[in-house]
Amino acid sequence: MIRECSVAKARQSLSRLIENLELGERITLTRCGKVVAILMTPADYTWLTGEQHRSWWEVIEKFRQQNDGVDLDDQEIDSWRDRSPPREIVL
Repeated sequence: MIRECSVAKARQSLSRLIENLELGERITLTRCGKVVAILMTPADYTWLTGEQHRSWWEVIEKFRQQNDGVDLDDQEIDSWRDRSPPREIVL
């Protein structure tokens, strides 16, 4: 489950939010209803920064498993690809 919390409330209850993170909850911080930050555990950060390398499709499959109700089909994912011409490299 993903919990939204305003930045103002997060200031008042940071300890509780950290405890919830440790229990596996995902937390997004909002300002004026817009997501401005995401709180994560050190393990999630390590995974996200690539220290634990996974292929693109492994990441997508894990996302699909962890986020019930989010329907990403292969066409949706493919639409994210950058189709612009590659950079020119001068040697």
